[in-house]
Amino acid sequence: MYELITIIDRMLRRLKNREGKRTESEPDAEFSDWLIIKIWLICALQSWTVNVLYAKLARQKAILRRRYHLPNRLPSRSTVYHRLRQPSLWYRLREFFHESTRYALVISPMEETKVVAIDLTALSAHPNDPGAAWGYRAANEVFWGYKLGLLVTRSGVPLAFRLIAANRVEAHVSVPLLTESAQQLKKASRSCDYVPADKGFDAEKNYRTTAKRLHAILVCPGRKKRKKRVKHAYHRDYFARTKYPYRTPAVAFTRTRRGRAIFRQRTIVEQVNGQLKNSFGMEQIPRYIRGQRRVQRWCLGKLIFYTLALIANRLKGHYNRQLKALAA
Repeated sequence: MYELITIIDRMLRRLKNREGKRTESEPDAEFSDWLIIKIWLICALQSWTVNVLYAKLARQKAILRRRYHLPNRLPSRSTVYHRLRQPSLWYRLREFFHESTRYALVISPMEETKVVAIDLTALSAHPNDPGAAWGYRAANEVFWGYKLGLLVTRSGVPLAFRLIAANRVEAHVSVPLLTESAQQLKKASRSCDYVPADKGFDAEKNYRTTAKRLHAILVCPGRKKRKKRVKHAYHRDYFARTKYPYRTPAVAFTRTRRGRAIFRQRTIVEQVNGQLKNSFGMEQIPRYIRGQRRVQRWCLGKLIFYTLALIANRLKGHYNRQLKALAA
């Protein structure tokens, strides 16, 4: 855990130096946004509230300040809560997430992004959460909560994420995920060839977005039940060429031997979902985090620490996703 705090300090210092001096329009310029973000990230890692962190600092002031590399003078609790409500702070937090993702890609080999996988996973929420909804985790398993959409590289680096209510489907997150990941790969000077996905992403707009934004092929098995049947092969081929110009060749490639081999690499995103739930505590959303906006920020903090753990293992030469000791 303390290795992650060191990497956080290093990346916050890099972003702060790149930004330069704080502007006068920044609220409460006595404490920078990056210090507020660091306090929030510590709370997200430990599953604490700001009140719990300050209560522990009051009991073990010197020890925790050295452990988390905090300055001697900290903002008050009311100041932290006030600054956390500012929209600009969460833009900076997303900037921190994108910076950590780009750094993880830079120190990885070029083959890292040749295959990226996309999927949705279920997150259980508190019964009184107003933003949650009923949804299906499996064929006959119903749950109350949200769905987290992830797009990850071959070694598990998250390129983009989206949070939706449990009653939503893949069509609500696919295009934003593919678009954001294309921007991330472009900034890191990386390219992608294939995007394996399950049948839920079988839609013409997903094939079109993957081809135009990522310049890649969406490797997705086609659904069996689609438009009404046509009797003659000529009419069927004409309908496929005119209505589904991007889907038809992609599904044909998925049925080849190479396409099936690439589709089997989709399990990487399922392994990442399992690690996020088992090692980083994302199986159950804490009861004090309610509402889709707050849950999305909580997920963002967890994904940041997951990316930093990948960076720490890469720098030490360890197995990329050996993260349980770092998350403890």
